[in-house]
Amino acid sequence: MKLPRFNYHRPSTVAQAVALLAERGPDAAALAGGQSLVPSLALRDRRPAEIVDLNGIEDLVGVESSDGVLSIGAMTRQRVVELDETIALLCPLLAAAVGRTGHVSVRNRGTIGGAIAHANPAAEIPTAALALDAQVLVVGQGGEHAVPMGELLSDPFTTTLRAGELVTALRIPLPTVHTGYGFREVSHPVGSQPVVCVAAAVRLRRDGLVRNARVAVSGRGAPPVLVDVTASLTDGNAPDLIAGAMRFVAEAAEGHGPGPEYCRAAARKLARAALAEATGGRYGEES
Repeated sequence: MKLPRFNYHRPSTVAQAVALLAERGPDAAALAGGQSLVPSLALRDRRPAEIVDLNGIEDLVGVESSDGVLSIGAMTRQRVVELDETIALLCPLLAAAVGRTGHVSVRNRGTIGGAIAHANPAAEIPTAALALDAQVLVVGQGGEHAVPMGELLSDPFTTTLRAGELVTALRIPLPTVHTGYGFREVSHPVGSQPVVCVAAAVRLRRDGLVRNARVAVSGRGAPPVLVDVTASLTDGNAPDLIAGAMRFVAEAAEGHGPGPEYCRAAARKLARAALAEATGGRYGEES
């Protein structure tokens, strides 16, 4: 199917892109990797009059680690993040989540910022970013500011970004040596949009007890939900809390996949596995 007609712009700086988007308003759409926008154009789900291509902005590409923060440029390809040795060492949860995002052909073109701004409720990258307490750098005509991941996602495929604003980077606080991660999902078939996705980040004390535990759970009907299971891990009911959070996600997805009870059961099972992985087997599978 042919794409609808539109005016094409390829700025070379963030300032130029912001100015174009602000000037064209709701008639403009930003093009990152194109893995979501181009199919929606072909299907006529979206008909923007102006396309602002971000692929010429070199400042939005790259991975840096400094001052206890891992920063990933919005236009960094997902495949680059998946294979980056620094990310694999410092933030394996993100590497695992990116590696389960679609197929390799999708990750070769898809970008980190595009996945975040698209706000697919079942997407792996926003779910992992929420568990990691990540912030999203956003720039607009008023300047640049940081938005917590949980505040950026408002509804399925909807963010709190204002007209003319762009995601410029994902910033993740680097873990301590006693932080472990776990990531699990179920999708039918493998490589398709997940039915349930669970990402866990658990910080342990030197004696092995839990200092802090963040678990993000997502599905097809609502933005990822963050569950604080710090106190409940030692009581053995953390998977039940996560399954409870999944009820909200699953009920929001009613009519778009398996029912709430299936999703709750899957979330409970995936949570046990993710928590066991994050804690080296101390918590999770036997809870």
